[in-house]
Amino acid sequence: MPNWTAEYDAAVERQNLIRDLAFAGDSERPIPESIAGFDVMPLTMRHFVNLRLIGSPFICGGKPTPNDAIAFLWQLNPEYSIANRQGKELFRRRCEREFVVQKEPWLHLPVLMQSWAKRAVGRLQRYADVLIGIGQYLEEALIDAPGGGSAESRVSFYSDAAGYCDRFSAEYGWSVERSMTVPFKIAFQLSKPIDARRRIEAKQQPMFFNKLSDAVTARMLEEDNQRMRN
Repeated sequence: MPNWTAEYDAAVERQNLIRDLAFAGDSERPIPESIAGFDVMPLTMRHFVNLRLIGSPFICGGKPTPNDAIAFLWQLNPEYSIANRQGKELFRRRCEREFVVQKEPWLHLPVLMQSWAKRAVGRLQRYADVLIGIGQYLEEALIDAPGGGSAESRVSFYSDAAGYCDRFSAEYGWSVERSMTVPFKIAFQLSKPIDARRRIEAKQQPMFFNKLSDAVTARMLEEDNQRMRN
């Protein structure tokens, strides 16, 4: 039987640490993070838009390939720029050495196949670490992101980025550039008090959520309900 108290306390501690670390660095120069040993910048709206434009399955859904992982990591790399073609090529080569399984040797000699299989296993394990790391990175980046609504409410007359930038422009006077480059971990935290103030002004009850600890509570309640049904 799970120790729900310990699991809940661990979730609370983790989400508090994620939120505090978001504000630990210089707001103009966020502290780089890491995905399985690859340096990455904190996720921003600009990153999100760029990843969606290239159809990244980590954002758009679908089964990712090693090339998708390389593209994701490069978009978040501190050295990323459209003009940095040499840096992109060097980064691609590094990734291919670390987690892309190469084709089998043309000659299936035992010694060659054993060497290839050993490298393949190591690279598959490394790729698994990268996928897990990307999942954790996105989970933390979106820890305070609001959930989606109904299909009807998702009909849009402007981009997500436009509505996102308008929110912070109206509230704090931020420029579009500022809004697009603020880490999600900061922006979505700030969105919570903004929403709370607006609901209070409309004489409505503020609504808050904690994705990590709320998920533990939900699992605990589900287990209790199953126990009662049985």
